[in-house]
Amino acid sequence: MSVFSKNFKIGNKKIGYNSQTFIVAEAGVNHNGDLKKAFKLVDLACKAGVDAIKFQTFNTEACTTKNLRKAKYQKKSFNDKETQYSMLKKLELDIKDLIKIQRYCKKKKIIFFSTPSDTESFNILEKLKVPCYKISSVDLNNDILIKNVCATNKPVIISTGMSNLNDILHTKKIVCASKNKKIIFLHCVSSYPTNLYHTNLRSINFIADKIGSLVGFSDHTLDIEGASLAIACGACLIEKHFTLNKKLPGPDHKISLNFLELKKFVKKIRDTEKILGKKIKKIHQSEKNTLSATKKVFVANKTIKKGTKLRLNMLLLKSGGKGLNYKSIKKYLGKRVKKRIIKDSILSKNFF
Repeated sequence: MSVFSKNFKIGNKKIGYNSQTFIVAEAGVNHNGDLKKAFKLVDLACKAGVDAIKFQTFNTEACTTKNLRKAKYQKKSFNDKETQYSMLKKLELDIKDLIKIQRYCKKKKIIFFSTPSDTESFNILEKLKVPCYKISSVDLNNDILIKNVCATNKPVIISTGMSNLNDILHTKKIVCASKNKKIIFLHCVSSYPTNLYHTNLRSINFIADKIGSLVGFSDHTLDIEGASLAIACGACLIEKHFTLNKKLPGPDHKISLNFLELKKFVKKIRDTEKILGKKIKKIHQSEKNTLSATKKVFVANKTIKKGTKLRLNMLLLKSGGKGLNYKSIKKYLGKRVKKRIIKDSILSKNFF
């Protein structure tokens, strides 16, 4: 029996395998430290039809060493000498900015939350009373942050990029100790962008089987197809970076969707949900006309006289729609017919 819940809410949205996919527009640091850009990102996320918008909250001093070089994808050019510290310092949002963004999101009726990268950032988000938390892949081994976040008993979304099963199982122990059941692990490949052939969406089912939690997908591909396939693999949550303009300076713009792409992304997910349907098997309303015209039922292969005991060799199966099939004919075999059955007539209970 799983220790994690399979159905809960983030804000007013239901999360679970029987609920609509929870779509997170990852604004991240694509505001470039500009509050107006952050508001514009909120506007576009709302217009695209996502469920939530997520930012990143961090204190550069607390989470990054000063001489760490930028990752390859973060560089503007091959000769870019800027450090991660210098880059991130320009992208910080303080508590006043976050309050304004949160209020704007409330006005626009979209869920706002963020990824804390350090204890100070977590404390800021707690003051804002965010409805859930995200743990970044880089903090999968940050036991203290994970303990603090899980102790709130709010839903926690945990990315698993740059990790193996043992890493995830270690985090599961930390989470289980907190007794927080509202957990979603995200399959994630921390390569920006992720090559389609490295996406490995079968990890979604693998993580679900091994961990027993809800599982989602943090999508870093440049494509919009991967999310649909992830849903087919069981993902209940999808997050995707988006930007105002891919040509803006900053680490994530070029691997993000623009507004039109984000809108198509959301539509693709909602269409996929309709195609996948529900875990049931029944006769669909749209099949009933075909059923009445083509389904095979028993007919007399010759005229059967009144009083004759009905035997199977007197019958044939033909497309006829309504009538007796193999399951329903059994109760009438061996019984005498009460009136003559003309050859090729469809058998029904009215003959007995």
